[in-house]
Amino acid sequence: SQSTAPRAGEELRGELEGKAASWVARQASADGRLDVAGMAWAFGVLELAAPAIRLLEARGAGTVFVNGVAVAGDVYGYGTPPVPVALEAGRNELFATGLRGLELRLCAPRRAVDLVALDATLPDLVRGERLVGAIGIVLVCAQEQPSGPLRVQAEARGLTIPPLELAEGLPPLGLCKVTLRVEGALVDDGVQALELSVALQTGAGQELAREVFPLTIRPTGSLRQATYASAVDGAALDYALLPPSGEPRAKTPGLVLSLHGAGVSAFGQAACYSPKAEFWIAAPSNRRPYGFDWQDWGRRDAYEVLDLALGKSAADRDQVCVTGHSMGGHGSWHLAVNDPDCFAACAPSAGWESFDTYGGRPSGARAKLWKSADASSATADLIGNLRSLPVYILHGTADDNVPVREALHMAELLTGVGVTVSAHFQGGAGHWWGNACVDWAPMFELFARVRRNTDAESLDWTSVDPGIDAEHAWLRGEQL
Repeated sequence: SQSTAPRAGEELRGELEGKAASWVARQASADGRLDVAGMAWAFGVLELAAPAIRLLEARGAGTVFVNGVAVAGDVYGYGTPPVPVALEAGRNELFATGLRGLELRLCAPRRAVDLVALDATLPDLVRGERLVGAIGIVLVCAQEQPSGPLRVQAEARGLTIPPLELAEGLPPLGLCKVTLRVEGALVDDGVQALELSVALQTGAGQELAREVFPLTIRPTGSLRQATYASAVDGAALDYALLPPSGEPRAKTPGLVLSLHGAGVSAFGQAACYSPKAEFWIAAPSNRRPYGFDWQDWGRRDAYEVLDLALGKSAADRDQVCVTGHSMGGHGSWHLAVNDPDCFAACAPSAGWESFDTYGGRPSGARAKLWKSADASSATADLIGNLRSLPVYILHGTADDNVPVREALHMAELLTGVGVTVSAHFQGGAGHWWGNACVDWAPMFELFARVRRNTDAESLDWTSVDPGIDAEHAWLRGEQL
C-alpha cells in the first residue's frame, strides 16, 4: 500500500540472509529494462488518469504485486503470455520479487476475450507416421467479468481435433492453457507446409478470435517433437524422440531416457545426440526448460514419457538406460536410486547429489519439514539400491556450476558398497564441454552391454515412500 511504499535510502535489516539492505533509486531504459545486478526486489509507481485493464509482461521477475495482488511473472524469460491486471485511476504500485533481470511492459489487450499465439504446444508431423498427441493453446480473459461459455475449434488438413467445450468459460482476469486432443496423418506425402487454424468461439458459436500456427513436418526417421496430455493434470506437454539410425540391426533396439539440464528444452537435449543403431533416445520436458529437478511432477513426467516412448518405439524394455546433464544428471541419480529395477544402467553427467550438497535448504524448522518431505532427493542415503545397477559418471574437472566433488563423492559411496564404477572426468573442462557431455561413446558402449536384472532370487532394496516407489522386482510394499 502507499503507506508502506519504500523510499530511496531506506534500510532493511534481516531481510537478505541476515544482511542489511537498502532501497536505491534506479531508472529503467527506454525499452523497459532494468539492470538488477545485486537487487532482490524492485518497486515502481504508475499513475493513470482512468481505470484500465492491461496485459502485464514481467520478464525476469518471479512475482509482481500489482496494488497488493500477486501476479505470476516470467522469471526465466521463456516469453510466456502476459497476464491481465486491473489498474486503478491515480496511483498504482508495482512490487517485483524473485529477480533474474527485469523487463516490465503493460499493453492494452487486443480483445476482452482472446486466444494467444505465444506459448503454444504443438506436435511435429512425421512423413509416413500417424500422429496421436495433444495441442496446448493459451486463452485470456482481459475483463473484470467472466467470459461465459467458450468453445475452442481447431483444424488442419488430415488431422482430427475434437472441439473443446469450456462450459464455465474463463474467470475475470483469467489466463489458462487448454489442451486439445489430435490424431491423424499427412494426406499428401509431398506437402511441405501445414497450418493449424484455431478459433475461439462463444458457447453459441460466435467467433471471437482466430490464430494460425505453422506445423513442422519432419522426414521419416528424424528427430521430432511429440506431445501428449499429461495424466497428472491434463496439460499438453512435449517431449523429443530420436529414432535409431538406419543401419541394419541384429536385435530390438533399447531406449535411452535423457533428462535435460536447467534452461534446455527437450528437443535441444535430444538434438545433442547422433542417431544410434542400437537405441532410441527419448527426452522428456519436465514441464519447462527449468522444471523442478526431475522430482515430484518432474519424475512423473519422465516416467510418462518413458511409457509413451516404449509404446511408439517397441524398444526392448529390459534395455532402458537413464542419463542426463546437470539438473538432468541429478535426475538420473534421483530416478535410479529410487527405482533401480526400472533401468539397465544409470549415467549422470555433471550431476549433483542432493539439495543438501548443492544449492542448500532453508534453515531452522523448515529444514526438518523439507527433508522429511524430500527424502527421495537424498540420493546418498539410497546408494545401496545401486549395487546391481551399472553406473557411468561423466564430469568436467573444472566445472564451476556443479563442482566435481559431487561426482567424486557419489563414486566414493558406490565403491564403498561394492559397485565398480565406470567414469570419465574431462580434464580442465567446465560445466558444458560440447555434445560429448551426453553423447559419450564409452557410455553408450556400456549401455549396449547391459540388460535389466529381472530374475533376482534375493533383494536388498530401500524405498523412502511407496508413493515414490512401491515395487522392486517381485516385492511390493503397501505401507511404510
